[in-house]
Amino acid sequence: MSEVKRTCNRCGTFWYVDTDRLRMLKGRMKTEQNIGVMGIIGSLLGNSQATRNLHQAANRQDINRLELEAVSSCPRCRSSDFQ
Repeated sequence: MSEVKRTCNRCGTFWYVDTDRLRMLKGRMKTEQNIGVMGIIGSLLGNSQATRNLHQAANRQDINRLELEAVSSCPRCRSSDFQ
């Protein structure tokens, strides 16, 4: 496990981010985007399972985005302006 130190440019708070977790979250986002694209194509072709997969992927993508935002912003002031 490796961590990177981040310092908020707004309030000066510093925190550590687990780079493995960050990489995992970004990977999940990419996977869900790909599933979403396949779901769109399938739903256009009338595949109801693809439509369900599209909705599930969208929900998971929202959860992953929120988790990624949480680790990519200052825990004190929620700013994403950091070093």
